Amino acid sequence: MPSTPLRLAVASTIASSVSGFSTVVRPSPSPPSVSPPFPLPVEADTCPTDGEFYYESTIRWTEGYDKSEDSFYYRENVNSWPRDIEQSRYFRTLPAGKEIYNYRNKVLMGMAQSRILNNPPSVTPKDAVSFQLPEVTRPATDEGVMMLSVLEMQSLLRSGQITATELTNIALAMLQKYDAEYNFVEVPTFEIALEKAAEADAKFAAGQYDSFVQGIPFAIKDTFDLSGYATAYGSWQFLDNVITESESPLATYAMQAGAIPLFKSSVPQLTYGTANFNGTVYSCLHGGYSAGPGDSGGSSIGSGTAVCLGVVPVAICEQTGSSCQAPALGNGISTMIPALGTFSREGTGLYSLETDRPGLFCRDVMSCAVMYNYMRGVSPGDPQSRDVPFEDPSAIDLSTLTIGFTDNSNTTAWPWAFDTPFNTGQRRNVYDALVATGANVTEKPNLFDHLGPMPQMVVDLQESGLGFSSTWDHYWLNVEAFYETIFKYGGPNGTTYAHEWHGQNFNGHNGHVGASAYAVLDNMWITGYVAELGVYEMLQGMPDVVVHFGQSELTGEVLGTHMYKRAGINTVHFPEFYFNSSDVGDWTPYRAQSFEDKHPATPHHPAMITCESKKYEPAKALAVCSYLQRTLVEGGKLISPNKDFIHTEIMEGRWDLDCPYDWSNKPGYEDYPDGVEGMPEYLKERIKAKYSNIGVSPLCQWK
Repeated sequence: MPSTPLRLAVASTIASSVSGFSTVVRPSPSPPSVSPPFPLPVEADTCPTDGEFYYESTIRWTEGYDKSEDSFYYRENVNSWPRDIEQSRYFRTLPAGKEIYNYRNKVLMGMAQSRILNNPPSVTPKDAVSFQLPEVTRPATDEGVMMLSVLEMQSLLRSGQITATELTNIALAMLQKYDAEYNFVEVPTFEIALEKAAEADAKFAAGQYDSFVQGIPFAIKDTFDLSGYATAYGSWQFLDNVITESESPLATYAMQAGAIPLFKSSVPQLTYGTANFNGTVYSCLHGGYSAGPGDSGGSSIGSGTAVCLGVVPVAICEQTGSSCQAPALGNGISTMIPALGTFSREGTGLYSLETDRPGLFCRDVMSCAVMYNYMRGVSPGDPQSRDVPFEDPSAIDLSTLTIGFTDNSNTTAWPWAFDTPFNTGQRRNVYDALVATGANVTEKPNLFDHLGPMPQMVVDLQESGLGFSSTWDHYWLNVEAFYETIFKYGGPNGTTYAHEWHGQNFNGHNGHVGASAYAVLDNMWITGYVAELGVYEMLQGMPDVVVHFGQSELTGEVLGTHMYKRAGINTVHFPEFYFNSSDVGDWTPYRAQSFEDKHPATPHHPAMITCESKKYEPAKALAVCSYLQRTLVEGGKLISPNKDFIHTEIMEGRWDLDCPYDWSNKPGYEDYPDGVEGMPEYLKERIKAKYSNIGVSPLCQWK
C-alpha cells in the first residue's frame, strides 16, 4: 500500500516507540516539579509495514464484519459505517451527484481526500506585513510584563527596556511558579529557549529587526514536533519519542522569525479529555478543567492555561472539533482558528486530514494576528497547505466592509453554542458597536441566512443523507496504531491496562470499522468534492465578516460544521466579559456538567464574541474582532482575577480534581500501578496518593 502523502507524526511515533529512540539531542535543564524522569523505551511488538495492518483488516473486507463482543472492530449500540454505503449509492442517482460521480473526480480528490481545489487569489510575503508598535513603559512587576500583548512586548524589546533573555527568564519564573499545580508543561524546552533568546538579543543590539515576534516567548502544543525534543501526546509511554529528523513547520517558521519556544504544552492522552499522564490540567479562570465545559474534550489544555496565567502571550493550539474553542472558553481567553490549509499540519499528530486545523491562543486578538503572519504558509509535506494573502488587521478601514450579524445568544447544545444565560437582545451593544464603524451591517435571524445560494450538488448531498466522514484516518492513525498495535490498551496482554486518570482518552472508537474502507473513502471524496466546489461557493456569498455568539463554524445549522471547515473558514473568538454562572436566576445550562467542575468560590464563565470570514480573508475577521475587543473590553483584554486564588487552593490541597483509575482488580494487574513496566516511579506514587479522591473529590464519584 502506498503511504499517505502527508508525513504524520503519529506514524513516526510508532516507529520511534518500536526502535527505541532515547537520545535527547537538546536536553532541557528543568526543575523536578516540571520535568518527570524519562522512562525507558516501551517494549512493543514489531510494527507492521506502513498500511499493511489496516489493508489486511479493513480494505479487504468487502462484505460483513466481526460482531463478537471482544472484537476490536464492532460494539453493539455504536454508530458504524454501513449506512454510508447505501447513502453513497443514492447520491449517485441524483442530478448533480450522477454528474460528478466518476473515476476522474475520485482521482482528482485523491481518494483519501487530500486535495484543495480553491487556491488563493494572491500571496503576501510575511516580511511585507508591518504592524504599528505602541509606545509602552515597562510595567513595575514581572507579572505585568507577561500580561502585555505581543506588540507591547516587542516595543519594550526594541526600545531596550528589556532583553529577550530577561523576558524569557521572567516567563520561566512564571512557569516554575504555577506549573506544579496547574500542570500545563509536558515537555520542557528551556535550553533552546535560552539559545534563541540570546540570538534575538544579538540582533536587537545590532539594530536588526527580523519580525514583530522576535524575542517573544510562545508555547507549542505537544502534538507538534520540535526537533530534538519528545512529542509525547499526553502519554508517559511516549516521553522517549524524541524527534530528530523533522519538525512542525509552525515551530520552524515561528523560530525563523525569532520567536522563542518556551515549552511544549500538556495535552490529554492521545488528544481527548481533561488530563495528561500527570493528571488534571486546570483552568486559571474558574479552577475547573482547562479543557472547557463538561466533557467537551478540548485537547489544547496546556496552551490555554499558560496563556490564561500569563506565562506566554501566545501559544499553538489545534482542533478537530473544538480543541481550541473549548479551552479558550474554559480559560476565558481569545483564539484564532485559521481556515484549513493556511497553517501546515505537517509534523503533527492528526485525527483527521479533513477537519484538523492548528490555531493560536492569545489574550488580545492582535497578538494572535501577529503570530499568525509568521506561521502561515505552505510546507512540502502537507498537500493541503497554501501560501496566502494577509495584511495588518488594524490597518483595515472597517467602514469599507460588509458585516453580517446574528444574535444567537440563546443557542443551546454543545458544541454549537457557548451555553450562556443571555437571551436575544441582551447583548445589543455588539450590534451597536458594529454600526458605529460605518460598515454595511446586515442583521439576519440565522447564520445560514448569510451564505450564498445552495448549489445543486449540495442539495443532492443533503437529500442523500451522506454524512461527512472524518474518522477513517482518525481510526488508523490513533485507535488502531496506538491502542491495538502498540499498547493494546484494554486487555491484560497490553503494556498497561489503560490510562492512569479519568479525563485521559481511552479506546472509545471500537465501532469505527463497520464497512469496507472503500465505502468510507467513497464518502470522503464525495463530501470533500462538494465542500470544495459547492460549500466553498456558498461561503464566498457571505459578507466580509459574520459576527455572532455561537461556538462552532456558522453553528452547523445546515450541513454540519465539518463541511464548512473543509471548505475553509476563519474563526476568531474573544471574551467580552466574565459572568457568575451560579447567579443567573432560574437559567439551567444545556449541559449541567458544563458548570459543576468549577471551584465554588470562582464559578466564572466568559461571554464570547465570534467573528468569521472567508478562507483567504483572515485579516477581516481579525480586524472586526480586534476592534470589538478594544471597544467593548476595558484595557483591550480580560485577565483572570482568580488565577492566584485557584493556585493557592490547589497547592494547599483544598481543591483537587485528580481522579485516578484503580486497575488492581483487573486480571494480571493486581499490583497496579507498581507492576506497570516502564512507568516512572514518581507517577506510581502520585497515582497511589490520589486514590483517596475516589468517591470523595468532585466529579470522582465512581469506584
